[in-house]
Amino acid sequence: MTEEEEAQQNFKISDMINKMDDELKDRFKALKAIQDLCRGFDDEENEEIRKLEIVYENKYKEIYQLRNELVNGTTPVDANLVKAFDERAVEMKDADFEKIELTPCDVKAIQGSAKGVSDFWIKAMLNHPIGQSITEKDRPILGYLTNIELDLHSGEECKGFDLIFTFDENTYFEGTTIKKSLFMKDQGILDKTSTPAIQWKDNCNPAVKKQKKKKGGKKVNVEVPCDSFFTFFNDIDPESPEEKKKKEEAEKKEDENGGPDLDDMDDGIENRLADDLD
Repeated sequence: MTEEEEAQQNFKISDMINKMDDELKDRFKALKAIQDLCRGFDDEENEEIRKLEIVYENKYKEIYQLRNELVNGTTPVDANLVKAFDERAVEMKDADFEKIELTPCDVKAIQGSAKGVSDFWIKAMLNHPIGQSITEKDRPILGYLTNIELDLHSGEECKGFDLIFTFDENTYFEGTTIKKSLFMKDQGILDKTSTPAIQWKDNCNPAVKKQKKKKGGKKVNVEVPCDSFFTFFNDIDPESPEEKKKKEEAEKKEDENGGPDLDDMDDGIENRLADDLD
């Protein structure tokens, strides 16, 4: 809910209470005042939680850097980490340990390589809910993915974060970094997203396909959107004319159907991915 929508809602509630019978009015005024006090504590709580998030995110970054170095083979395997794994395995082992049935992990892609886990990120994504959006055309591009980072925004009015995807140099797009910024004034309520345009090389954009359409009596090839993980980087701005039109159409459809269309609801994949990186 935007600040404007919240102000309108509060005005409606106040107006409704003021129009009540005198014998009831004061009770509901008191209840509304109590609700406002709770809201004040909510804001204070969210501020404190945000401060803790930033403190611990900096601690996580140190660990994630170790992972990044290991995955990309820029550092030898730390013997202390191997020892910690072995000790943990001994602690977990019990009478039923040997009875557990496991499917062997597919490591063919890195067998014979001296360092690193080159397919770490593509496999991590395929095993994440976001993997449902990855198409066959996306896979070779994501094979160049070397790291995903989460960077929290700072400042009292900034509750959002950046998702930074780092790739090796490749034949699909210019540069090696794609960054999606999610802007929030209130915790968990997305205001808009922004991603600098990806500079795709010729015929390499997996989010479009060529389709024949009639134009001036002739059939010509045009590019039309298609399913792809990379639509994840499309900008979202509720204040843009396109998004306002979509919202109006969705509200109209909801009125006609008597409820929201579940197929059109945002699945919050950005937050789910952020949670798993946090």
